[in-house]
Amino acid sequence: MLFLTGLLGMMALGSIAIVSTGLPEDDPDAAPEGDADAQADPPQGDVQTWSDPGDDGDDAVEEAGSLLARLGVTTEGDAGDETLSGTEYDDRISGGAGNDSLDGLGGDDDLLGGTGDDTLQGDWSDDTIHGEGGNDSLDGGEDNDELYGHDGDDILVGGSGADSLVGGLGSDVMLGEDGDDALLGREGDDTLDGGAGVDTLFGGWGDDLVVGVMPDETGADRDEGDFLNGGDGADTLVGGNGDMLHGGAGADRLLLGDWITGAASSLLDYDAAEDQIMVVFDDSDEAADPELSLRISAADPGMTEIVLDGVVISTLPTADAPTLDAIVLVGESVAGQIAFG
Repeated sequence: MLFLTGLLGMMALGSIAIVSTGLPEDDPDAAPEGDADAQADPPQGDVQTWSDPGDDGDDAVEEAGSLLARLGVTTEGDAGDETLSGTEYDDRISGGAGNDSLDGLGGDDDLLGGTGDDTLQGDWSDDTIHGEGGNDSLDGGEDNDELYGHDGDDILVGGSGADSLVGGLGSDVMLGEDGDDALLGREGDDTLDGGAGVDTLFGGWGDDLVVGVMPDETGADRDEGDFLNGGDGADTLVGGNGDMLHGGAGADRLLLGDWITGAASSLLDYDAAEDQIMVVFDDSDEAADPELSLRISAADPGMTEIVLDGVVISTLPTADAPTLDAIVLVGESVAGQIAFG
């Protein structure tokens, strides 16, 4: 089942490694030592807190820390290429112009890339990340994040948790990874991969690649129950165990395969006049082609089953079912070329 490994590898090409640099040890914007009333104004864009310690300096430190916990830090970049980091609290960081690197660290952060090709890392907690202009790389990290690519050809990675990923105007790559994720490509020719979990994937407008398969070490699909909708355009949908495939408008390719070893997938809107069903098999050895057949479901005569070597890999309404010769058997060695056009 090398097709799935190669498919997911190609989808990951172009990813940008995100490295948190943290804050410098010697902060040039720190206020000078001395009496609190004489300290300098805080640098523009940062929310700083301080007070006169009076007779009990410990109380002042506690009050300042409490205020920081409520407010977090607001940081705005300028026209240069900057590296900006948040705190363990709820921060708002805007990169502005330039190719910036933003890291929210802890807390529920808001990160805005601005113009330029930016790298944005949410890290921990429930973050909201906007790439905005440019070709950006967004990574939600842990917990339940919201990622928005906006303009440009962006890379969006949900990470762990139940994440929401929304592409934008460009041709975006969107990876849900762990958790029950929701992905929307919007415009452009997008690539959507839900990863592990019960995911909901909408391609939107454009010729999209929508993948609901998460292979284990043997190549078999290890999760099930994804919903794949191609939307408008000539889309390619790759279905796995228990997935529901809805190609939408346009001439779509519906890829099934020998990786389906659990519950059968469901084809919801197959149109024989436009759509193409393809069944992928392992052609790495010189064995004969697998046996493919169609049969009426014994449990529900209104449904037809697609059977590969005795395993039901998909079902669709009998009224919409194709003839057997309309289904294309394709080896893994060429399936990747088909999936990526």
